[in-house]
Amino acid sequence: MALVKMGKQGRIVIPAEIRSRLDFEEGDELRVRVDEGRLVLESPSAALAAVRKKLSEGAGSRNLTDELIERRRAESGLGQAGRRADAGAGRTGSGSGQVSWQSESGSGQSNYER
Repeated sequence: MALVKMGKQGRIVIPAEIRSRLDFEEGDELRVRVDEGRLVLESPSAALAAVRKKLSEGAGSRNLTDELIERRRAESGLGQAGRRADAGAGRTGSGSGQVSWQSESGSGQSNYER
């Protein structure tokens, strides 16, 4: 643990050893927040990682993606196998559609036929 002293206008200097361990460089932007009476400085990527961790822990063993897919299928009348609930045995639904997605690496669309 390092001891720092607050200067004029509330400025503090982060010790070089800590900057090195956290890979902080001059000009980096840091998020500043108060957490239970403590001052927390973190990089935007560290803040994002913390949020993702909390979200994944909150889901527990649930697979939220699968739950959403099943909910959408139920709303559209499709069963687990992707068939219309009212389709006869051995018959699959017909038609086409389009799926759109967005992720950190980009977005796109795909057409499909059943």
